[in-house]
Amino acid sequence: LGLNENHIDAVYEKPHSAKVGYYVPGTRIPILSDTQFDAINYKAPLLNFAWHIGNEIRNYMHDLGYKGQIIDIISTS
Repeated sequence: LGLNENHIDAVYEKPHSAKVGYYVPGTRIPILSDTQFDAINYKAPLLNFAWHIGNEIRNYMHDLGYKGQIIDIISTS
């Protein structure tokens, strides 16, 4: 997609994911624990890279209090 750290601040994973503390391959986009994401106050759209579990991610983010738009990078419909 040609996205890098100039476009995306961070990618978030479950707190105990082995990916936390590293970078998205080929970029300097940090992978952080989702406990560091301020879902209630974040207003910008989110990109969902987990295309295969889009509904699960959408429900999870809404449960955390995120009210903004969630964009799937790959649509299954």
